[in-house]
Amino acid sequence: MLWHRTQIVKPFLFKLIFLALFLLNLASPEPLPAAVKEVKIGVLAKRGPEICLAKWSPTARYLTDKIPDRRFVIVPLDFEYIYNAVEAQEVDFILSNSSFYVELEHFYGANRIATLKNRIFNRNHTTFGGVIFCRRDRQDMRRLQDLKGKTFMAVKETSFGGWRMAWCQMLEKEIDPYKDFKALDFGGTHDAVVYAILKGVADAGTVRTDTLERMDAEGKIKIDDFYVFHEHDGEDVHLPFLHSTREYPEWPLARVKHTSAQLAEMVATALLQMPPDSEAARTALCGGWTIPLNYQPVHDCLKTLKVGPYRNLGRVTVADVIRNYGYWLLAVIILFIAMVIFSVSNLRLNKILKASHQQLQSQIEERKRAEQALQNAHDQLETHVQERTKALSLSEQKFRRIFEVSQDMIVATSEAGLILDINPAGYKMLGFKQIDPIAIPSTRFQDFLTEEDDWRAIGTALAARGFISSMEIKLKRNDGAVMRSLISGSIDRGLNGKIETLHFVVKDIERRKLMENQLAQADRLASIGQLASGIGHEINNPLGIILGYTQLLIRNEDPETESYADLKTIEKHVKNCQLIVNDLLNFARNSQPAKEPVNINDLIDDVLEFILHHSDSKTCEVLRRYDLKIPLVSLDEKKIKQVILNLVMNACHAVSDKGEIAITTGADSRADQVYIKVSDTGYGIESKNLTRIFDPFFTTKTTGEGTGLGLSVSYGIIKNHGGDIQASSRPGHGSTFTVRLPVTSPETGTS
Repeated sequence: MLWHRTQIVKPFLFKLIFLALFLLNLASPEPLPAAVKEVKIGVLAKRGPEICLAKWSPTARYLTDKIPDRRFVIVPLDFEYIYNAVEAQEVDFILSNSSFYVELEHFYGANRIATLKNRIFNRNHTTFGGVIFCRRDRQDMRRLQDLKGKTFMAVKETSFGGWRMAWCQMLEKEIDPYKDFKALDFGGTHDAVVYAILKGVADAGTVRTDTLERMDAEGKIKIDDFYVFHEHDGEDVHLPFLHSTREYPEWPLARVKHTSAQLAEMVATALLQMPPDSEAARTALCGGWTIPLNYQPVHDCLKTLKVGPYRNLGRVTVADVIRNYGYWLLAVIILFIAMVIFSVSNLRLNKILKASHQQLQSQIEERKRAEQALQNAHDQLETHVQERTKALSLSEQKFRRIFEVSQDMIVATSEAGLILDINPAGYKMLGFKQIDPIAIPSTRFQDFLTEEDDWRAIGTALAARGFISSMEIKLKRNDGAVMRSLISGSIDRGLNGKIETLHFVVKDIERRKLMENQLAQADRLASIGQLASGIGHEINNPLGIILGYTQLLIRNEDPETESYADLKTIEKHVKNCQLIVNDLLNFARNSQPAKEPVNINDLIDDVLEFILHHSDSKTCEVLRRYDLKIPLVSLDEKKIKQVILNLVMNACHAVSDKGEIAITTGADSRADQVYIKVSDTGYGIESKNLTRIFDPFFTTKTTGEGTGLGLSVSYGIIKNHGGDIQASSRPGHGSTFTVRLPVTSPETGTS
């Protein structure tokens, strides 16, 4: 009973110790740089996790030193968890006994890259075996046959050197451990089995070779206290330590399926180059590593035991028969049933024939009618299937056509957001020039959202209501541009009720938003214009009176007096005020311009000539890039000159004496417009101010250098001409103002 309780508690204590050591191993090193990747080597802890970490951690450090940008760590694994660790991809390489490797190779695609050179007695060995032993004072056990009726202990049912080698050896001696032993227990580790035999908990046991020698060298036991059975058959075994079985290839290091072949090659190369006197080799008690050996003897052993990949070898079950011969069995059963039915029908038919030939004729007629009805039903069903198939095909074509020609993005994604399908409009909206079936379907839809919270909001709404409708989001195009959009979507659930796909329709509202902003700007300017008109008329009359009286006083003053200078100052500022009021009135008026056909290039030359000879501002260098074939434009020449003058003077102020100004003209035949671009290399306009530059009284100049009305008046003039004015700027790279005007016909003079 004591041993049974120990067996129950031991795996739990092993896992607690393993968890503590593993966390300590992860916490001890310095934090990894972002570029260093961690590589985990799972090692079968045959003697417990403490010994495992102490033995193999130097090997991990050796690989870390040899392979750049990688840090290798040891993960001790017990006999039960090793399969789960490989299946869950918790480790990148696996070091285990040969039996485990053969199973992991078969079930999970593991592939050996090197074989361990076990070093003992100053010699390297690439093979090992199993040891069947008892206490030397047990004189009643000297042959394997003496083990019948005795209690026996092994390491684990899955342990190769600690059980399966001995099991195979006993079967060759016609001993069935599961039937012939009085009791068969498993100690969990090799050391635990040795201690159990030494204490008399079990009569005999088995561990892998070199376990007794190592424990004796460590001072844990005296090897002379044990008797080893030596009755193996077959080829000669060249092992320098006690053994009872054939020799099998040593532990291999294998890469698991998800580990890259390139990394595996680097690890194999480093291991094969490991010096025998290195710290890693000494601590691991090995002489380094060699190329992977042939593990066919391990396959032969497992095949004999019918375990691992060969657990069902030779078994023929009902399920196997059904799986391999199911169709034939079904055909035989159907044939048998048909024969039985046919025989019974014949018997009944014979009775009917004997009873009445007339009754037989009646049945024949009835059968013909039934066959005809069945044929008619078959024809109708076939016709219905054809019609239904045609209808489904037409429906699929219709919806596919809608999907293809829709101007809105239609996209289907997985629950996690992975794009499964997207229509051509979606490619165009996301900034792809052509349909790329590889680029987008391998991307998540949320990667095109500028705000991470938008995808969470979409998921929350879908989870709560099952759909979303006209939710405003911002999409990030492939070229980096941001596009405001409306998204609607719903959930498509499968027959089991689970979410299969998410369907979305995305509408581009960027143009609508721009129109809304323009309407808001127009409303704001109209309101300010009405206010400016009222204020201008109220102020203009007093200013005229002040200016008149000031000029009368100036006539009576000597120009050399201080009073004369003061009156001239008043006169100057009153005139400035009148100019501002006139700008306000011009801004407020919605008068139709007096248009006539004008050549834009000549108009610009007149403005630049005026600036050169009459402006009191500093001289600016202007590059003229004219389209000499530009058509005539019907416009109010005086007002358009005012716009050009204002834009050029603003550019001069922006570039100071170090920059450059360029004026470009051209024609857009598709839009039936001409355009004028005034560009400068000044500092530019901050993005927060770019939407306000056409507002009256808004200016970024210092006090006294501008009224803030120039661009707002220009905006009104261009709008009255049926055109448009836009500004673009990048701080530190200058600004560009673009004026677009409708083209006029030279014959008619109409636009």
